[in-house]
Amino acid sequence: MKSYINSVVEKTLCKAEKIYNREFSRIPVLFNLKGMVAGQFVFSGADEFLKFNIPIAETNGKDAFKNTIVHEVAHYIARCLFTKYIKPHGYEWKKIMMDLDTVASVTHNYAMPSSVIGTRHEYKCECQSHFVSTIIHNKIRKGSVRVCRKCKTQLFKC
Repeated sequence: MKSYINSVVEKTLCKAEKIYNREFSRIPVLFNLKGMVAGQFVFSGADEFLKFNIPIAETNGKDAFKNTIVHEVAHYIARCLFTKYIKPHGYEWKKIMMDLDTVASVTHNYAMPSSVIGTRHEYKCECQSHFVSTIIHNKIRKGSVRVCRKCKTQLFKC
């Protein structure tokens, strides 16, 4: 999957170079994105790179993930062509997506691999059960107090 992503990034940049009659520098492509985010174009100061979530890519397949790759490369192209002060999914980015013959969708509806979905922990109050994330569960274990919004009583582990 990594080689596929790299090849789509390269093909997209080559296509953009022909469309806009200019060269685009090649930036690093990382594969360490986690959680429910499929891809990101990251820029901070002089650093620019693309990040992709391999578990999501592998769960959904090459054809489904191609739009995400082009989506992120389009952010990089927009930053190169315009300025860093444009809206992330604004007119300029949408125009680039059209030029690249790709649907300009902002969100995805990929199937999530089980490793991404996460565990839910059951807690109770006086009126109902609550399911909390592992992050909230760990905060409660370390002493944080969570209260039911409905009955205002403290949550406790089942």
